[in-house]
Amino acid sequence: QPAPAGQAAPGSAPAIPGAEDQPRPEPRPDRPAAQDAVAAVAPAPDADTDTQAAVANAEPEPAMPAPSAPPQSPSVEPVAPDQPAPPEPAPQPSHPDPVPPADSGGAAFDLGTAVPGTPAGRIGDMAANVVTGRLPSIGQDAPAPAGSDIADADGASEKLPAILRNAVPFENPEGRPLMAVLLLDEGPSRRDLGDLKNLPFPVSFAVDASADDAAEAIAFYRRAGAEVVLVVPLPKWAEPEDVEITLQAYGALLDQVVAVMIPAEAGFQTMGDAARQVTVALAETGHGLITLPKGLNTGHKTAVKAGVPAGLVFRELDNDGQSVAVMRRFLDNAAYKARLQPGVIMLGHARPDTIQALIEWSLGNRVKTVALAPISAVLLMDE
Repeated sequence: QPAPAGQAAPGSAPAIPGAEDQPRPEPRPDRPAAQDAVAAVAPAPDADTDTQAAVANAEPEPAMPAPSAPPQSPSVEPVAPDQPAPPEPAPQPSHPDPVPPADSGGAAFDLGTAVPGTPAGRIGDMAANVVTGRLPSIGQDAPAPAGSDIADADGASEKLPAILRNAVPFENPEGRPLMAVLLLDEGPSRRDLGDLKNLPFPVSFAVDASADDAAEAIAFYRRAGAEVVLVVPLPKWAEPEDVEITLQAYGALLDQVVAVMIPAEAGFQTMGDAARQVTVALAETGHGLITLPKGLNTGHKTAVKAGVPAGLVFRELDNDGQSVAVMRRFLDNAAYKARLQPGVIMLGHARPDTIQALIEWSLGNRVKTVALAPISAVLLMDE
């Protein structure tokens, strides 16, 4: 009996639509949709269902290259004729963004691509916001500290404080108490003192800034290897403006001395504002200060508080024409005092008798208890 229209005869293959006006056959409900993707490799329709599922889940094998061509890995680039064959590539880990090589403009730093003769970059330069080169390297000169007296290429120099710049060398290896002798210049008679370079101990000299030959006197003592102190004559009851004008007038002389001395008649210890102006000026130039004691020594204490190296005169040697024997006894007392307080300053005059008394005293036993020092060393003891 013939089959009804639109149906295939039993046992025959399914009818394939031949025209667009015919309806498409619906998929079989017992055939999974995933098997349609492998229909081309599925076995005959009468194979069993387990075999079809195994074929559907199997991965397709890669196609083998033609026998005439040597097998190559798909991830290896062909080797250029002028380069040696690379070694067998190691298995590459899966990485979504491979690191670019050094010559590709990427951020990676290739330590293995250095060119001979080219300096390698510093590791510190690879990190962002890292400042390098702040410390001197081995063989590189360290930066000069602030305030050092080092000449630059043009010969100019940054000046040290005056008390250091104009000081003479001094050593005290045994650590003895310090004692300084300061002698007031006596004018042209300084040439009668003999060769001061032959003195067996340091002596410092004070020059009156108002003297006509003050510059000559400073040069004379400095050539002898001695330190020089400038005696600045301030008017009694001076005002701060007077102090500033006076120190500016003697600026050229101040550049060659280690300290300033205020004479007793100026009344420095009770000057008040004028004394404070002196300490401010000396703190800026780096000079020391020497004064004679008076009352509570308020001026001296003001200078110490301001950071100025300051000292008080302990005793005068020859202000009343004392003999050599008396001056030697004064020196003995000063040596004893030096063991009780930090530094002693003895004041005298640059006279042959005073120099003779110093030489004789230096040959005795008491001198071995102290170290005769330049005036700067005593002023800087507490610095």
